[in-house]
Amino acid sequence: MSLETINKNYQVIDEKIDAVNTSIRELTGEFDKLREKTAEAERIVAQTDSIIKYIQNVATQMTLLGFNASIEAKHVGEAGAGFNVIAQEVRQLAEQTQNQTQNVEDVLGNVRTSIANIEKEIAAAVETLQTNIATVKELSEIIAVTSDEIKQLN
Repeated sequence: MSLETINKNYQVIDEKIDAVNTSIRELTGEFDKLREKTAEAERIVAQTDSIIKYIQNVATQMTLLGFNASIEAKHVGEAGAGFNVIAQEVRQLAEQTQNQTQNVEDVLGNVRTSIANIEKEIAAAVETLQTNIATVKELSEIIAVTSDEIKQLN
């Protein structure tokens, strides 16, 4: 193998290493974007907490209103029987609302867990990329030293 062939091969290897380094930097940038997106998703999910609390408070107030209406209907006697039915329906609606609100909270908890898992996977991938960057840098340095040594032999 001639020195010229060795130099050409070195140049090809060097170009490939540069391409790998560029690709790794681009992937790192993409992972940074993913981290931003997961942080945004966390903020959006967190915003729902106040909405859910508001709905729960309304449901609690509806329950109390239903109880109060039932009490008042019983005070009126037979004339309040229809109103008592409505009061019971209000309480049932409040209970259903509370149940569904709990279901929404459970789903959002699952979303939070999924976001946390995605963040862990991103961190692991970034760590792998950083290891690859170090390996490629080391290879590049070894090739550079080898190339210098070959040049000195001639």
